[in-house]
Amino acid sequence: MSRARKRSKIVPLMSIVIVSFGACPAYYFGQPWIRFHQENVVVYDCRLNSDSIPVGSMYSGRIKELHVTVGQSIEPGDVIAVLDTMEIDAEIVKATAAIELAEAGLAAEQLAIERAVDAMIAQQQCLEARLSVSETRSDAVRLETGWIEKELERSSQLARRGSVPNSEIDELLRELQNFRSKEAIADEEVEVADADLIALDARTNEIRARFAGLDVFKKKIEIAKLELAAATLRRDASVIYAEESGTVIEVLRGVGSSLLVGDPIIRVQARDIWSEIRIDESQLADVSCGMPVTISLKAYPDLQLKGRITGFLPVASSTVREPAQVSNPVLQSDAKISLKVELAPAEPHLVPGLTGMAVISRSARSQNEITAHAGD
Repeated sequence: MSRARKRSKIVPLMSIVIVSFGACPAYYFGQPWIRFHQENVVVYDCRLNSDSIPVGSMYSGRIKELHVTVGQSIEPGDVIAVLDTMEIDAEIVKATAAIELAEAGLAAEQLAIERAVDAMIAQQQCLEARLSVSETRSDAVRLETGWIEKELERSSQLARRGSVPNSEIDELLRELQNFRSKEAIADEEVEVADADLIALDARTNEIRARFAGLDVFKKKIEIAKLELAAATLRRDASVIYAEESGTVIEVLRGVGSSLLVGDPIIRVQARDIWSEIRIDESQLADVSCGMPVTISLKAYPDLQLKGRITGFLPVASSTVREPAQVSNPVLQSDAKISLKVELAPAEPHLVPGLTGMAVISRSARSQNEITAHAGD
């Protein structure tokens, strides 16, 4: 009984010693682990990614040449494709011909108007001179007629006294009749000259109307130049260049394919690498935009990538929840929330698809909640 009692006392003592010796290392080695997880959010679902960029045409047309293949690396300025410009060239020829025709018509009409104006000025000067001569002649004939009338009256008085023969009176009457005819002719010439000047004024109005018609030619030239500029712009845009560097991952349309505005021809994988990290919705309150992230990749365990959270990835697959197994929503499985992490300039050998682990530092939170926005 004494040995049993001794043994019963030794067992608890040994248990205490063993627990003490086990707790010390556990505490020593576990404390940093606990502190690390208190200061950071560890995410084991991390994947490198890059944007897929479609390259298309700003105008409709048919692909005449295709200069890239799948897997080819491209740089800004590289030729992707060339569109057929047969119809555009025909439009350019048509617009150029319309400009030349309208300009020729404008020049001819301007020359015709200038000649008509010169002729009208010369005719006006001639008519004004003729009118002046006619008026002078009419005045002279009228004065002469008045003198003859006075002479006839004086001679008639003398003839009644017998001092002047009747033959002289007859001569004066004939001369008076002649001058009255001349006076009528002179007055008619004045009226004709006035009528010609009035008609010339009407022609002046016609010339003014022809000046207004010049605007029609100018408008035609302006429209044709706009059409030429648009066709030239389309022809220049028929050569499609790469705007960003990357790798061709898909050729969507080949030579001979017809394109509408905005239709993609190829799809390019951009070289800018970013990371997608997937956290449980229970961790969402622990992260915010701007928090620094350190990423370790399985392929390159010694490489530490630095970045910052920029927001949600608003895609249909970014939040996935397993079917509910219980009626209590609190007990349902957490949804996976995808976040985008913009990386600092990374190593050139990194490619999309590499996976690893991300560590989000809680010590540099910039706000309490995620500000959701689209990832570029």
